[in-house]
Amino acid sequence: MRCVVRVWSEVLRNDEVRGPAAEGFERVRASIADALRRGRAAGAVPAAVDPDRGARVVMGPLHGFLLQRVAFGLTDTAGLAGRPACRAALVMGGVGPSARANSR
Repeated sequence: MRCVVRVWSEVLRNDEVRGPAAEGFERVRASIADALRRGRAAGAVPAAVDPDRGARVVMGPLHGFLLQRVAFGLTDTAGLAGRPACRAALVMGGVGPSARANSR
């Protein structure tokens, strides 16, 4: 996992690394968005969640967890996966249709 953090630092300073990293980021983001779409279709993800914005909301904590684990040795994930907290972050945290209308 330490290599992930090192790659992030390279992305900031090296254009040759940035391109492939951006492509990888987009593949993961698109995969999460597709999973959220499937979840909406199955009724497991609230209809108010915009899958594309929701994917970005999901990726933020993933990157934060990786950094916390590598930099500080934190491995406790119990608080990261609480369904009520995740649902609130996705619906109330700016990824639903009403949040989009308010951000314009």
